[in-house]
Amino acid sequence: MLSRRDLFAGGGVLTRLGPAPAAAAQRCGNDIDNGAINDIAAAVRDLRHPAASSIVSQVRDRQRAFLRQNQKFPDFIEVGVRVWEGLEDWHVENHQEMEVRRSAEGRYLMKFRMTELVLKTEMPELEVGLAYDR
Repeated sequence: MLSRRDLFAGGGVLTRLGPAPAAAAQRCGNDIDNGAINDIAAAVRDLRHPAASSIVSQVRDRQRAFLRQNQKFPDFIEVGVRVWEGLEDWHVENHQEMEVRRSAEGRYLMKFRMTELVLKTEMPELEVGLAYDR
């Protein structure tokens, strides 16, 4: 059985052994290339603030024009297939929930900000149609 004196003395010895691994870790830390760390940090910052694609800009321009004329965002904007796919990608890249449903006419609807995008397969693929209300 250990006496109280042995426990306190043993604790003092163990604490003296503690800083040695920390010093070794600091020496290993100096071997890391700071330039590589800065590159990684810059890449992470770019991921947090992705640039808006031209498709998103087109849709926002239509929304803005409608807002200026009617003092509200449009209920619907018709879009072509490539625009639809580009906005699907935008939702995935920005970790936004994508709400897709079918209308009574059987068309696909996607919520983008405060507007429903209507997929029109008969439109040119890169076309962003006019904004309108119900």
